[in-house]
Amino acid sequence: MIRLTFLKLIKEKIFFFLLGLGFIIRLILMPISTHSDLFSLNFYPPLLIENGIWDVYSYLEEKSPKLFYYPPLTYYTFAAFQFSYTFFSDSFIPWMNELRSLNEEGFKGQAPDYIIKTNNSNIFKDLFLAKVPYLLFDILAVVVLLNFAKRKIINSKNVIIWILNPILIYNAYIFGHFDIIPLFFILLALYFLSKNKYYLSIFILGIAAAYKIYPLLFALPIIMVYGKSPKEYFKLGIILSLPFIISSSPTLISDPKIAIFAFTKKLFNFYHKNLSEWEIYSNAFKYSLIIFSYFLLLIFCKFSKLKNRWYLCVGTGLITVLLLLTLVYRAHFHYLIWTAPFLVLWFKQTKKLVLLILILSLSYASYKTLAYQLQLGLFSPLNPEFFSNLPTFNEMIDKIIPYRIISTLGFLIFSILSLYIIGNVLVELIFRSKVKIKLANQGLRLARR
Repeated sequence: MIRLTFLKLIKEKIFFFLLGLGFIIRLILMPISTHSDLFSLNFYPPLLIENGIWDVYSYLEEKSPKLFYYPPLTYYTFAAFQFSYTFFSDSFIPWMNELRSLNEEGFKGQAPDYIIKTNNSNIFKDLFLAKVPYLLFDILAVVVLLNFAKRKIINSKNVIIWILNPILIYNAYIFGHFDIIPLFFILLALYFLSKNKYYLSIFILGIAAAYKIYPLLFALPIIMVYGKSPKEYFKLGIILSLPFIISSSPTLISDPKIAIFAFTKKLFNFYHKNLSEWEIYSNAFKYSLIIFSYFLLLIFCKFSKLKNRWYLCVGTGLITVLLLLTLVYRAHFHYLIWTAPFLVLWFKQTKKLVLLILILSLSYASYKTLAYQLQLGLFSPLNPEFFSNLPTFNEMIDKIIPYRIISTLGFLIFSILSLYIIGNVLVELIFRSKVKIKLANQGLRLARR
C-alpha cells in the first residue's frame, strides 16, 4: 500500500514537472521568434481601438482588393487583447500601425524585412504580448483535456503529449499563428458533445468556425449523427451559423457580399495564380476525391448504428483532417496542428501516439518547410540580418544528396501513415466498436440472469 502511494506520488511529480516544462518552453519562445503572419494578424485590430472601425472588410475593400484579414471574430478578439496591451506597452499599437502602413503601401517581405524596416526597440516585449492570447487559450485547452482525463475518456499522459507537442509549439509560439484559439473551441465542443449536450457543442463549433472556416467540416458529421430529422438539421445549422452572423453583423449591415467574402477571400487570393495543365487536372482529381470521401463519411455518419456517437464524431474528424492535409497540395505545415485534438482524443496508447506525432511532424515538415522564414529565419527578432541569411536545412542536405529524395520520401511516409491512421479509424468504427458494444450487451444480459 505504501509502495503504491509512493509510486503515485512520483508519477504526479513527473506529471507536474513535464506540465511546467511545457509552459517554460512556451515562455522562452514567445518573445524571440515570429513569422510575418503574426504581424498580419495584429496590424488591423488597432483600427477598432483608435478609429472605431467595426467593419474592417469595407475598409480593406476601399484600400485594395488584394488586402486580406481573417474572419470578423478574429479582428474583435485581437482588438480586445490589444486594448489590454496598452497597459503594458506604449509601443505595441504604434508598431502595428507602422507595419500596417507598410503593408498598405505595397511593401513585400518576410518577418526579418519588417523588423529591419520598423526597428522596434521593445520588440521582445511586444512579441511576448502578441502571443499572450495563445498562452491563455492553450491553458484553457489543457483544462478541458484534464477534464477528459478525469472522466477517463483519455489517458492523463495525453495531456502531457499535448503540452509537449512540437507541432503546437511550432504553430503558436515559434511561427505565431492563432490556430490554438479555434482548437480550444473544438476541444470544448467535443467535451460537451461527450456529455450529450450537442446543441451547445454545435454552437461552440460555430464559434471555432467564426475564427477559421475549417471547423465546419467537423460540425456537419455531428449534425448528421445527432440530428433526428430534417427539421432538427435545420435547427442545428442555424445554431452553427449564429456566431458568424453575430460577429459579421457590422459588415452584413454594410455589405452582405463582403461579409461572406471575408471567409473565402484568402482562398481566392491564394489559388488565383496560373497553374499548369497538369496542376489543374491533379487538383481537380484531388478535390473530387476529398469531396467524394467526405460525402461518404456523411452518409456513414447518418446511417451508422454505433451507439458511441461521440467516438464516431472524433473518428470522422480525424479522417477529414488527414484527407485535407494529404490531398490539398497548398496546405501549410502549421495546419498539421488541426490533427492535435483528434489524435489526443482518439489514441489511448501513449507510445503509439508519441510515435505517430513525431513521424507525422518530421515527414510533413520535410516537404512543407523549405523556405528560410519557416526554419531558423523564424528567430529573426534575435538578429534579423544573421538569421535571414542562414542556409536552410534542405540547402545544406542538398550539398550531400539531392534533397528531392528526402522530400519525396517524406511525402510518401506522410501519405502512407495518414492512410494507415484513416484505415485504423475506419476499422475501429465499423468492426471493433460494434464488437465491444455487442460484448457489453451480452455481459449485461448475463448479469441480469
